[in-house]
Amino acid sequence: MRHYGLSAARLRLILIRFIQTRAMKRANGVIFLTNYATRIIQGATGKLSCVSIIPHGVGEAFRQNKSARDWPEKESREIRCLYVSIATMYKHQWVVVKAVGDLRSRGHKVGLLLAGGGTGRAQRLTDEAIAEADPPGEFIETIDFVPHDEIPGLLTKADIFIFASSCENMPITLLEAMAAGLPIACSDRGPMREILEDGGVYFDPESSASISAAIEKIISNRELRISIARRAKELSEQYSWARCANETWEFLRASVCK
Repeated sequence: MRHYGLSAARLRLILIRFIQTRAMKRANGVIFLTNYATRIIQGATGKLSCVSIIPHGVGEAFRQNKSARDWPEKESREIRCLYVSIATMYKHQWVVVKAVGDLRSRGHKVGLLLAGGGTGRAQRLTDEAIAEADPPGEFIETIDFVPHDEIPGLLTKADIFIFASSCENMPITLLEAMAAGLPIACSDRGPMREILEDGGVYFDPESSASISAAIEKIISNRELRISIARRAKELSEQYSWARCANETWEFLRASVCK
């Protein structure tokens, strides 16, 4: 069989997409997690006959997250930024590191915790960015994989949540930060505006200047900081596992019985 220069991995991806497209077209119904995913997938499959958008939910542990944090007025302590995600190219951790380094160089007492670890090129870029921005290891901390039940504790200790992904279907860690009531600096790509709406400050995830500007806006504007945190928490209330289960069951029942 001639592959015409296609790698085995690329060939597998094409085959998987072909099978998935055929399966979706033949299905009684298809569930998507976001409007964004619905548009993107139907751009490849064509319009599907029976579609429902049913988002995932956020665990109650995140809603009940009791934050003991007080904003560090007059830089009484470091402003703690948190980004929870394994290091991959579309998560742009190294760009976030550069942004935080830039804020430090301009006098902001801000720190960053990257939780999730990683391997490969994205992790190498992140390590290099950390070595350049914070050689003594004073304000950037990294930790490897964190069990899911420990993430609420990380959110409790954070002042700002950063979400710099450029490719998502349903950004669960973003939802969790929303439920925890944190002010959020968020990527403007994919479905993030659909989920967070007006509950955050947006940036270009591939621009450290854009990221630092978004974080600086949150730091310098108390009213904005309070309002977006409150709005994000309010928006998170519509995402529950009970809703997900009920709507999924109703859709399956209707799709099978019609």
